[in-house]
Amino acid sequence: MNPSQLIAELSKRFSDAGIDSAESDARELICHVLSISKSELMMLEIDKGSIAESNLENILELAKQREKRVPLQHLTGVSFFRNLELQVGPGVFVPRPETESLVELALALDVPEKKSLEIGTGSGAISIALNLEGGFQADAIELSPEAASWAQKNIDACNARVNLELANFTMFSTQKKYGLLISNPPYIPAQAIPKDPEVNLYDPEVALYSGDDGLDLIRVLADSKHLLMEGGFLLFEHDESQREPIVQLLLDRGWQNVRHFQDLNGRDRFIQAEA
Repeated sequence: MNPSQLIAELSKRFSDAGIDSAESDARELICHVLSISKSELMMLEIDKGSIAESNLENILELAKQREKRVPLQHLTGVSFFRNLELQVGPGVFVPRPETESLVELALALDVPEKKSLEIGTGSGAISIALNLEGGFQADAIELSPEAASWAQKNIDACNARVNLELANFTMFSTQKKYGLLISNPPYIPAQAIPKDPEVNLYDPEVALYSGDDGLDLIRVLADSKHLLMEGGFLLFEHDESQREPIVQLLLDRGWQNVRHFQDLNGRDRFIQAEA
């Protein structure tokens, strides 16, 4: 079987399984097994080369799991975030492309000092990017031991200067003051089960759900002005339906210059406020 035939077959199977990114996933699985880049795969397509039987068997085995909606990143062990290649797997939230915009907003801020604290770092994506791209002295906390293990692997692999602490933010205490408090917190209401199996079956519940209205941890963030220097910023992600109650919550807590931002699809997804 040549690469074009295999891509077409896998794309159809993934599409029939309800996967939106069918062709992209097919290409990424093939690249993973063959240890080649996407451009190298395109050259194989042009040359109409055949795929070795042993590699074909491995690809088809992974494809069966993807059809069952096992996350692509769990099969390849890799998630790409900005210019980072991160290790991910069971027990850690897979970073989403839209969260790259959260980092972009953070890097554009005129913070009083480049010291950041991330709440719920998961894979470490945000803090690693802030350190490597923005030169932030990055602290990060994570509630889950499994996720913290993945984060530490990524911090080490990326040679990032991120101080990771296993901690529950609701009981977190420090004498430090930061220029930036940042988070992609859990914000799904407890009863609002996501429709995608990759999310509701494989992402850790602690990274998804936050009380009856999804705002429990965001309320804690709203009460965390004491962690910031004067003129420091709070910046976090949220669901598009939550903008108005969050803005009001922050105004009620005395935050200044509360602003909201959209993701690349035009959805309200980010809130920024100044201490």
